[in-house]
Amino acid sequence: MLALLSTVFMWWGLKIEDLLPGRHAVSVILHFHKNITVSMDYLDQLVKVNGYMIATGSFIVAKHADKSEWRFVIISRGKSTSLVNFSHALSADERIETFHLSHARN
Repeated sequence: MLALLSTVFMWWGLKIEDLLPGRHAVSVILHFHKNITVSMDYLDQLVKVNGYMIATGSFIVAKHADKSEWRFVIISRGKSTSLVNFSHALSADERIETFHLSHARN
């Protein structure tokens, strides 16, 4: 009887988990080409177009040898967002020299 009850509760747990939003977080590091100035509006648009939103309070901005480095966390706005597609969008942007993406903890 206890095993049956345990199985039922585990099954309900899986169903509830499917209903909850599964938003993964991604740590982003962007290195821009020399003397490139980037605005927050540009970055916000780039992230939104690819199905993410910027986590407030996650920014670190640095400058080395006239090159800007931006570090921040983005959060997916849905379960189907592809990190690979976002990396392709970053590769296509001529302002970005290099980038690094890694999953972050929620």
